[in-house]
Amino acid sequence: MDKFITNTLPQLLLISKIPREGKLTVKNGELDIYGGGILNWTIRTFTGEGKKATIIFLKDFYQNIRKAVTDLIKQNIKEDDPTTKNVRSGNLSAIIENLYTSLEGIKNLTGTYHDNPKTISDLEYIENHVIIPTIQFYLSSDEPKPNTQAMRAIKDDVKITGKKKVAKPPAPPPVSQPIPISTTIIDETRQNPFSLEEEASTSLNSLNQI
Repeated sequence: MDKFITNTLPQLLLISKIPREGKLTVKNGELDIYGGGILNWTIRTFTGEGKKATIIFLKDFYQNIRKAVTDLIKQNIKEDDPTTKNVRSGNLSAIIENLYTSLEGIKNLTGTYHDNPKTISDLEYIENHVIIPTIQFYLSSDEPKPNTQAMRAIKDDVKITGKKKVAKPPAPPPVSQPIPISTTIIDETRQNPFSLEEEASTSLNSLNQI
């Protein structure tokens, strides 16, 4: 399994770096980004390293990853040794995170062959029926999920989880405070403020003096 990991992760990283309008080529059983040019095209065509060989390679490559992820998860369910279990969990999360980032390269490759329905169908099959179900199977398992930026991106991807992010409701407007009403009135003749209570007291005193 260690050999599988060391062989698989670099290939996934390479696929994730396929640029728009980019292509892949297969050399000695390994992927490489096609450099273009007449000489490279000639070599790629006559050595069987072209588009057809690339698609066949990608199908087998991703199916092997799917099988490995399934086997690792099943093995960890039965594993009693915590060290072995943790190593497997680390390998699984590394595979899943790089598997997810490779989707960008597959999408760019799909754009490259936009005028070739057969190739597009093969690439869409790899994306929708191999890569995404593999990631979904991992997310639904009891495997511990690391709190990494890559894993958070996977969990937030609607196409992976099928769950739309719920927007937070807007904060309620601040409650307006009632404006205090003063009981103070102004005696326009004296220009001195006095309260209603003082006015009532003054009136009462005047009545008592009568």
